[in-house]
Amino acid sequence: MDVDCSAQHCCAVKSSGDISCWGSNEFGQANDRSAGSFVSVGAGHELSCGLHATGRLECWGANWDAQLEVPDETFRQVGVGGFHVCGLTTAGAIRCWGHNNAGQTDSPAGTFTELGSGGTFTCALDETGAAQCWGNIATPASGSFIALETGENRACGLTASGTMRCWYEEDVIPTDLSYADISLGGISMCGITHSREILCDPEAPASLRLWNGRTD
Repeated sequence: MDVDCSAQHCCAVKSSGDISCWGSNEFGQANDRSAGSFVSVGAGHELSCGLHATGRLECWGANWDAQLEVPDETFRQVGVGGFHVCGLTTAGAIRCWGHNNAGQTDSPAGTFTELGSGGTFTCALDETGAAQCWGNIATPASGSFIALETGENRACGLTASGTMRCWYEEDVIPTDLSYADISLGGISMCGITHSREILCDPEAPASLRLWNGRTD
């Protein structure tokens, strides 16, 4: 199962392999998909994409900048930004398409293992674990990462030791702790420590801040 949300709608892959979406649906971005073969999903501004188990990528919603014109390749991961999409092919290459006002579809050459897209940028981890980013985003933090998370306007990498490093905005979650997992939203970020604490960005909405320190 998988779930992803934009500022106005969410989509989730159910155990049946179908996709269920809810929220704003002005351009059909929250229409359900019932193929029964989806393994992951991404949600952007007025746009959604689902990845089939076969590696075929399908997108629906607004098509202002050819966001729905998916390259004829097989993919293993998809990142949906504001008005652009990037996919990681089964060969480890990155393909991007859609709106390109900030260079967010100018993907680099090379072999990559993971990617994530934000509002007007995308970042990816290469085979050494180093982060590369393109579009409207600051230079990535140096080092080797085992996981990557992107939000609307920032990105974070998680090292093997559990250290989290972020770029574009100040890292506001305490960095003297070891994290097991991290997640970024449009205006918030949260991390789960190895002691099972959930810590969130103090600038997050009150509904998220209530989770701070909860261990159950």
